[in-house]
Amino acid sequence: MPTPDELVADPRFPWTRELHPKSLAAPVVPEPTRGGVERAICPLCLQTDAAYLWTDEHWRLLPYKGVPLRGCVILESRTHVDSFSDLPRDVSAAYGPVLARIEKAVLSIGDVGRVHVSRWGEGIAHFHTWIMPRPLGVMEMRGPALMAWMDALPPLDEDQVDQAHLAIARALAD
Repeated sequence: MPTPDELVADPRFPWTRELHPKSLAAPVVPEPTRGGVERAICPLCLQTDAAYLWTDEHWRLLPYKGVPLRGCVILESRTHVDSFSDLPRDVSAAYGPVLARIEKAVLSIGDVGRVHVSRWGEGIAHFHTWIMPRPLGVMEMRGPALMAWMDALPPLDEDQVDQAHLAIARALAD
């Protein structure tokens, strides 16, 4: 594990103040129930297609706002399942090709160095993955450091974010 000094010296680490690692709390078993476990109360299942940039028979692409990245989106399955292992075979087979299309659409907004795809599955119990574009040339945001910077930086102007989302929607419509 890196020391606080090593973390602060790493250009990908977004903070400069002195840091001290916290102690882990005792494990919580059983773990608390996550939101949306039941389809009838799942906020993603209850959302209409009008809230999404793009949809098809298996997937819906949600614009994600309030972050310091242009073009951050969340891909959600239409099927109410919790993880990769729960996806029906046809939906699972469609994941790679649709993700490739979305990556190409996100790259089309310009000034994108890399497109990162992440899945944690700790929040809502409905399958979704984050698609996050790293700004071109912003090397501090490489790899998993991107998430720390998302928490450290203020959100972008909403108009910039909306324009990027519209460009992604247009690219997927073609």
